Amino acid sequence: MRDSAMLSAATVAGIEMIETIKASGAENGYFYVRAEYPLAIVRLVNAIAEAEKYGFAYAELSPESDKKLSEYSDIIIQTTSVGMNSTEPSSSANDPIYFHNFKGTEMIMDIIYPPEETPIMKRAAEAGCKTCNGLPMLKYQGYMQFKLFTGVDYENA
Repeated sequence: MRDSAMLSAATVAGIEMIETIKASGAENGYFYVRAEYPLAIVRLVNAIAEAEKYGFAYAELSPESDKKLSEYSDIIIQTTSVGMNSTEPSSSANDPIYFHNFKGTEMIMDIIYPPEETPIMKRAAEAGCKTCNGLPMLKYQGYMQFKLFTGVDYENA
C-alpha cells in the first residue's frame, strides 16, 4: 500500500535518523549508515556515538544482521542510491536489504523517486507493507525552501 504522506513531517524538517527514532517514542531503535563515501565517515562515527549514547542497536547491513533488522524494522528508511532507475527484480545490486523477509507490517520509505516504485518498495508492497518513495520528501523540501526564501507558505502563494 503506497502512503505518500507517511513520514512527511520528519522528512520536511530534515530530521536526522537518530532524532526520528527518538521522536517516535521508541525505546529502542536500529539504524544503518553507509560508509562507502569518504564524507560519510564523520557522519557514521557521529551516528554510532549517538546510537551508543541512547542505547540503540546498530550493525553492518548484511545478511548476518537480518535478525537484528527483523527485531527493529517497524519503519525502514532507505537513504542510499541503490535501486535508483532500476526496473529489474530485487537483487543484491538494487535492493540494500535484498536478504530481508518483510513481515508485511513495516513502513518503507525509499528516498529515491525514479522509478516510482524501487525494487525494495515493490518487494515490500508485495508483502503487504506500506511504502512511499522520495517524491513527497522532495516536494515538501521545496515548500520549505520557498518559505525560507520568500517568507510565504507555498500553498498560500
